[in-house]
Amino acid sequence: MKGPTLSLAFVASLFALFSSQTAQAQEDVVINEVNLVTGPNYGQFVELYGEPNASLEGTSLVILKSLQVSGVWTALVQSVVGLDTLSLDAEGFLAVEGVGWQNTLTAVVLAEGPSASFVVDEPASFEGVLDAVLYGNTSVTNPQMAALVDAVLPGATGTIAEAGNESDAGADGLSRVPDGGEPLDQAFVMQALSPGTTNVLPCEGGSLEANNPQPTYCTDLGPTIVGFTHTSDSESALLTLAVIDASTGELLNTFLGSAINMEGLGDGTFEVHAISHSLPLAVGWTTLDSIETEPAGGCVSVAAAPVVLVGETCEIPSCDGGTVLTAGAEPDEEVCLTAEDGALVTFGYFSDAVEGEYTFFICDEGDTILASTDAPFFDFAAFGEAGTYHVWGLSTQNGLDSATTANGQPVLGASGLGCDSLSTNYLLVDVLQCGVAGL
Repeated sequence: MKGPTLSLAFVASLFALFSSQTAQAQEDVVINEVNLVTGPNYGQFVELYGEPNASLEGTSLVILKSLQVSGVWTALVQSVVGLDTLSLDAEGFLAVEGVGWQNTLTAVVLAEGPSASFVVDEPASFEGVLDAVLYGNTSVTNPQMAALVDAVLPGATGTIAEAGNESDAGADGLSRVPDGGEPLDQAFVMQALSPGTTNVLPCEGGSLEANNPQPTYCTDLGPTIVGFTHTSDSESALLTLAVIDASTGELLNTFLGSAINMEGLGDGTFEVHAISHSLPLAVGWTTLDSIETEPAGGCVSVAAAPVVLVGETCEIPSCDGGTVLTAGAEPDEEVCLTAEDGALVTFGYFSDAVEGEYTFFICDEGDTILASTDAPFFDFAAFGEAGTYHVWGLSTQNGLDSATTANGQPVLGASGLGCDSLSTNYLLVDVLQCGVAGL
């Protein structure tokens, strides 16, 4: 039984067709992204882009350097990566990683020919150049760069480098936007890196700046709107600003858009984080690490650095318990209990409520009220024994609530008939049973 046969002419025509399609696909491949300055998140890489699943057979990625050979600037091969066995992925991307590549003045070349065609530290010679980047913060007339231009792209008029306003070399890199474009045109922009994926970013945290920043912002005089300028490489993403207590890390509020309202935040230091996202944010997240979109799976990116704002209450409070100290501004006091002199302790306090009434509550170690006085002193001999006591202060207007301020009540529940505010601390008093010599 004879099997199927193919004529040599038919096989040759199939091979020619396949070779033609492969060559065309390779001609459509371009250098899509370049990162030669390493940073905290990415090392060196060159991203290629073209037809999905296109074979890279017969091509190489060549990194050149320019050195003087016998007194003449010469383009030499620094590194070569053979691409024969590789192809672009289903989206048309391939990121080729490197280590130690030149990152000051170089040429990155997508070349025709296998890697064996190029010898490291030997002069570069190309059968064909599919795409190339002339990399360096200099002109094509610079003798060192001119050697690379002559070897790769004679007649080129410009170079590119990882630099520019509002860019961060190491976090940003050279990208074609949108993906692809004309080979050899040096048409790159600096933006956030995205190796192996599209350069049209669905979200990018970028950077955030406050408009007309102030040293402090009043948080108790009605709406306090602070506007921001958000710079991002994603033009279509949504923006949410998250306000976080800088001392505790607690998420206090979120605002969709480029402004926040600081009303009601009180005194403190607050971080404002820019969140770039492709879909609405889901509810319930409490930290920047737990942000999710609704529906899930959207792009989320947080700006690297927050804007720090200081808020304060500007209106003089009607009541402010403040801080209780001794008359000498000490946080604690030791006193001897003697028959002749008793155990007198004088008090002081700091409060912003200049018109409020102030009452001192003498409490046991469990903060139960034993006595109270509006005088700035108390004779602990009234208790007839040594012991440890807590002295709290309560700022009020319109008098005390007798039900909550009576002896035997917990001081933490003490209140006034108008406004009231308990001190933020207590004065610690140790009454000692001393001998004739005293303390």
